[in-house]
Amino acid sequence: MVRLKYSFWLAIVIIFATAPNCPGDRMGDAVDFDTQIIPILTRYGCNSGACHGAAIGRGGFQLSLFGSRSTNDHLAIARELEGRRLNLHDPDASLMLLKATESVEHGGGVRFDSDSSAYEVLRSWISSGAKRNQSRRLTAVKVSPKSVLLDDVNESIAVTVVAKFDDGTEVDVTPMTVLSSDDPESVSIDKETHQLTVLRRGEHLVIARFLDQVQPIRIGVPIGTTDVGESVGVGSRGVAEGWIDVLIDNKLRELRIPASPPADDEEFARRVWLDLAGRLPTTTEWRSYRDDTEDDKRVRLIDRLLETSDFANYWALKWANTLAIDSKSLQSEGAEAYHAWLAEQFRNDTPWNQSAMEMLTAEGDSYVNGPANFSRTGNGPDGIAESATRIFMGVRLRCANCHDHPLDHWSQDDYHGLAAVFAKLKRGRVVGVAQRGEVTHPVTGQPAIPRIPGTRDLGADADGRLEFANWVTAPSNPYFARAAVNRIWGHLMGRGIIDPVDDIRATNPASHPQLIDSLAQRFSDNGFRFK
Repeated sequence: MVRLKYSFWLAIVIIFATAPNCPGDRMGDAVDFDTQIIPILTRYGCNSGACHGAAIGRGGFQLSLFGSRSTNDHLAIARELEGRRLNLHDPDASLMLLKATESVEHGGGVRFDSDSSAYEVLRSWISSGAKRNQSRRLTAVKVSPKSVLLDDVNESIAVTVVAKFDDGTEVDVTPMTVLSSDDPESVSIDKETHQLTVLRRGEHLVIARFLDQVQPIRIGVPIGTTDVGESVGVGSRGVAEGWIDVLIDNKLRELRIPASPPADDEEFARRVWLDLAGRLPTTTEWRSYRDDTEDDKRVRLIDRLLETSDFANYWALKWANTLAIDSKSLQSEGAEAYHAWLAEQFRNDTPWNQSAMEMLTAEGDSYVNGPANFSRTGNGPDGIAESATRIFMGVRLRCANCHDHPLDHWSQDDYHGLAAVFAKLKRGRVVGVAQRGEVTHPVTGQPAIPRIPGTRDLGADADGRLEFANWVTAPSNPYFARAAVNRIWGHLMGRGIIDPVDDIRATNPASHPQLIDSLAQRFSDNGFRFK
């Protein structure tokens, strides 16, 4: 009798297990956690830094920032606390939905209504068993428009976002894309219609986020109200404009900004002596320059100043601030050796990639070998990793320390992996490599795997510092040349083409993209020489 009952119920289980899914289940199976549920959490702010995406979560519930670690998020939602956040038998009674609609008390308030599409997708996913199907992976996002210049303030334009997945599908994900303005008083965003309205003249930035894809939208209204025409043209001495002038003038015409007239000799002399030599010209130097009647006298003055000790010392001082050369952390002997070496690099016009390679790989007595002090300026392996990427790439990798970078593609694996590259360094007066040294990854609790950021993990036998130095200084590296020319431009003009100069990322675009691309290419083509 017992066997008969057992066989009966086993048969019932087999029948139900092999029967076709009901329509509701089929709809639920189509819901992909990574590409449909995570975007809902991001769109409604659930996994933002101000809510459950904070480093310690909120209200006992922690999600990864903007869904950067979907595996952990699925466990937190569907399995943590014995699955109490979901009710698979009665999806509408799921705490996740009750909180989001504030049917029960919720510190975050109402996120969406029970008749919204977000509610229906979540409910369908829960009713199907709240599985992590992983049926597809996001490969690209197309945002339209990428750049637009409207005719006047208070005009609007609609944004559309299409996601491409590895299964070949393309989906309009505009409703689940988060749009944010860098200045809400300049551009207003209608979250329901996805309309951008420009409220102030000038160029402004709007960030579009879908999953891990973050893209900028440049939108604005010309500053001037009338066409400025050919505003730069030919210089005051009949010398045709250079290629930099052309690129700048194109942007000025676009924004209807009249160009300033060319500097006269007095203005030019004052600026060029201060910028290149860090001082004003003497009376004799000024008179000699003033009385020169040749058309190329400005070019020849620049060439003369670049060959002076004043240039080498002044620009070494500028970069000493960037490299954090100070006697407090390096002692006076180390700081003097480091600064003297740096000045020599400028004096000899040493290629910047060669100087960078020396700093990243130098060992020995730091009181004698100046570039060895580079490894002593950071606060431990983490600090060296942050300095190396900030100086040589113009990247703020430190934003990926506690969580994946919220506005760029750098991950915690990149941050702690690069820190692991420098973990074996002995950083006393004599810089060398120890037999052991590791960095603990905060997510895994295990030693971080040495890694070239955004590229690849390194083998146990690899010389991590050399691998990183070769990678970062290679002509093919998209950051090295751009970071250098952007800093030079910032020194000369008071503001980088990308500003701040140490925050190069897609969501902080250049004011003049073609200009910085051209400068970087010419810097690389000329052997990374500053002069």
